[in-house]
Amino acid sequence: MTKTKTLALTAGICGALAGSAVAQTSTNTMIGNEVLSNAANQSSLLGNSQSTLTAFGMIQFRFMVAALESGDDDVVTGFQTRRTRAGFKGDIDDQFSYYVQFEFSRSSGSAGLLDAFLDIDMGEGANLRVGQFKTGASRENSISSSKGLFADTSIVRGTFSPGRSQGLAYMFENPDSNMRGAIAVTDGFGTSNTDITSGSEGDIAITGNVDYSWTGSDFKIFDDFTSGQGAANGQDYHGLVGGAVHFQSGGSTVGTTDATMFWASGYVQVEGDGWNGFAEIDLMQMDPDGGDSTLDIGFLAQGGYMFDENNEGILRIEGLIPDGDRSGDDMFLALTFGMNHYFNPADPHSAKFTVDVMIPFEDAANCDIVTTSTTTGLFASSESGDFAARAQVQGKF
Repeated sequence: MTKTKTLALTAGICGALAGSAVAQTSTNTMIGNEVLSNAANQSSLLGNSQSTLTAFGMIQFRFMVAALESGDDDVVTGFQTRRTRAGFKGDIDDQFSYYVQFEFSRSSGSAGLLDAFLDIDMGEGANLRVGQFKTGASRENSISSSKGLFADTSIVRGTFSPGRSQGLAYMFENPDSNMRGAIAVTDGFGTSNTDITSGSEGDIAITGNVDYSWTGSDFKIFDDFTSGQGAANGQDYHGLVGGAVHFQSGGSTVGTTDATMFWASGYVQVEGDGWNGFAEIDLMQMDPDGGDSTLDIGFLAQGGYMFDENNEGILRIEGLIPDGDRSGDDMFLALTFGMNHYFNPADPHSAKFTVDVMIPFEDAANCDIVTTSTTTGLFASSESGDFAARAQVQGKF
């Protein structure tokens, strides 16, 4: 039942009660008439409202097997709820829109805020975003985790993760020049749900990114990595190239860490008739007060090929190059390969099944910067020749 119908029914009930209560005083009759008037006014306002609300959500559930050569227990297996998310989005009016998303913890089940922002249409392709959101510092990070090519994001992204930030961003898109971009002023990388005295925040952080489609394609085409058969829409392929820079400094205000960060990334994304490719390189320089400056590099290249409208083969190679002054300065390399099955090719990410296998070519312990996690299947004891296999089902609405 709609809100309008509910209010109208409430008004009718109030009227019936008012009519039958012949023993009530004139004061009560006046109150009943006022309720009728208010209900009618609210019903009218709702009917004319420009506000909209759409609920959405996602579940990713998987089974993992990891084979480890080191240690007494050389096999790790189990089920894992990778992501459970829910949220709502919509328009407030023709200028303001909103987006709120929550994620439920894998360990406790409690809900935590992921995204919460307002978008303000500034006209002529410009938009102002305020709240908690992802900046454009990394292309892979900007792609929704529900629209990835593999069961999870790369090990590189686990190591170099901009995460979410609190702040504001001015975004623009110019179809005539096939360009879009953004500049954001935030509290810094990984500052979701932090207060102003948090040590995770910087005094100031500025992020800028620019994308260019040399094929003149609609930028929405690049919202995911996959490309179904016939998805080129009459073109040979779609192509995008872009880059981002980030500067962050702290130590001058209460609670912040006394360090300076510089980040740069470059990426290219292509999609054709049943095939896709993506590559990204990230550089992060950290200069802590009283410590040594470091420059670390991460890179990845991946692609997919549709064997038919439902089944896609996928392959990814990725690596990390630590600063040479680190004690564990060995380069880390890993290969991931697998398959996607899309149950509904017209809406491929609504229901899909993914199987992939990750194989490290180097020992994780010999690379200081690599981030280990049960979600990627890379453990602290993982060695060259180990592997982790994931079988994951995703439902998205």
